[in-house]
Amino acid sequence: MTFVSMRQQNVIDIESYRSLKASERALDAGKMDEQDARDLIVRAIAGLYLNAQSAAARADAAASRVTDSSTLLKLAQDKHDAGTATGVDVLRAEVQLAKRQAGAAGGTEPGEPVAAGAGAEPGDEPGNAAGTGRAASLPGFGAVEA
Repeated sequence: MTFVSMRQQNVIDIESYRSLKASERALDAGKMDEQDARDLIVRAIAGLYLNAQSAAARADAAASRVTDSSTLLKLAQDKHDAGTATGVDVLRAEVQLAKRQAGAAGGTEPGEPVAAGAGAEPGDEPGNAAGTGRAASLPGFGAVEA
């Protein structure tokens, strides 16, 4: 009498193998999600920083323009007192100073429509009223879109 024993054993359990690979891929995806979140935070903070730096530079430029206009007004008044300039020159310098002060305060003259690009400073977005960040408007046409 001969006994033959046959035993069958899988070399690889395919379900366990697939489960292992799925777990590895899920771990990798989690790491990538974490890195994406970090990158998003870095980009957001960098954008806020650059916006703050840009706003500070615009404020400094506006203050500089007011100082220049004030100096030009004093010069025009001194020339007028010396008899080498007319009252129109003084008035022009006063108006320019008033405009620059209003621009430094963040607005335009009340009721004054601003054409696209009129009075724009370097760095202003096209289609925005000069330095205000608002869409420019033309009489009878409404807002001008860029």
